[in-house]
Amino acid sequence: MIDRLLSTVVEDRNVYGTVFFTRAFTKVRATVRANVRASTRAKIVARACVSAACASITLGCGNDLVSAPPVNADPATVFREVRLNHNVVNLTSAPYDTISLAVTPYNAEGTALPETNATVRFVSRDTLAMRVTSDGHVTPQKTGEAAWIVASITIGHVTKRDSARVVWLADEPTITGLSAAPVSPDSALLRNWNGSMKETPVWLSGTNLDGVLVQYELPDVSIAYMFDSFQPESRMIVASASDGRAAVDIGGFVVGQRMVRVSATVRGVTWVDSVRFTVGMPSFLAFSITERPRHDGTVIYAVDPDTMYVPIGGIASWSNLSKTQPMSIIFDDPARALPGMPWFGLDAGNITPWLYDPNNWLSMARTRGFVTPGAIQWHSPERGVRGTIIVIDEQTCLPNSCPPHS
Repeated sequence: MIDRLLSTVVEDRNVYGTVFFTRAFTKVRATVRANVRASTRAKIVARACVSAACASITLGCGNDLVSAPPVNADPATVFREVRLNHNVVNLTSAPYDTISLAVTPYNAEGTALPETNATVRFVSRDTLAMRVTSDGHVTPQKTGEAAWIVASITIGHVTKRDSARVVWLADEPTITGLSAAPVSPDSALLRNWNGSMKETPVWLSGTNLDGVLVQYELPDVSIAYMFDSFQPESRMIVASASDGRAAVDIGGFVVGQRMVRVSATVRGVTWVDSVRFTVGMPSFLAFSITERPRHDGTVIYAVDPDTMYVPIGGIASWSNLSKTQPMSIIFDDPARALPGMPWFGLDAGNITPWLYDPNNWLSMARTRGFVTPGAIQWHSPERGVRGTIIVIDEQTCLPNSCPPHS
């Protein structure tokens, strides 16, 4: 019970704090187990919950929320986020060799909050490259080097952060143009499976452009990102130009349209463009059939989820990890089940019984492809489970009316 409670906290934490939290979690688990021996069952649950909460508070990555606002709190008074006046800075020669950053708190309605009783802090993550004063004045230390400047505001027990990427360019750059248009202007279809990503280039024209920082502004966290250039405090990606080109990998986890704003500022002049993405439905899905032991020693099987969506041309898979118990898949309309992934076989229609061969990992799964819109039912007689595949014509549901995918 206790391990289950604490593991829930581990799974909910941001990946950026995994190392730190693992250490805290180990200590908490040891403490809780010691308390168990001298406590009643009610005290065990209470202490486990308190310990888990304390461990999550000590993590301190991203936005720290120690005390949540009341459910009926006035949105005008809720401290929601902070914003810097600049998120990407290209420093050059005087007077553009320094910059003063300012950070402002905002409420749930997007209105600036007064900074009464607020604690403001600026930190450079690389003081050898950039230094920042307590009031946000940034001075470079080494040409050609970049650093993250993190600004935070604490009001009460709540801390929010925003970040700025600052670089000091050795050569004097000049920008005469910026374009983020893909091959198909102002639109790009991302066929995503589990958040796969697609390169999104930005083209710069001008002189001495190597090292110029380009900012990608993300409208929401359903847009994927490159971990080495993304800050958890900001909805942005930063790319460094080379030979007049900057690029990041953009992907989507949620079906629909997304607009990404791209900009670069040099010597007080900002160039801006935008690109619209249509995030398509995942083209591959896998039904998970699992064993569930019963008290009498027998086993029943379950499939979760039992209904999944794919676009036209999508592929579904089923796995059998048993070496002794064959499994088959029967469709209500076998003619609609076309060959799937070639390395799992080119058969069509119903899937005949098969076993898993440990010497051939490809033997674990069978796949089928689907091109006709509508629902198709399937079941496995051996496992006693059934499910539904719904093939969607994205042309009729995008940008925002496609069903949620599993």
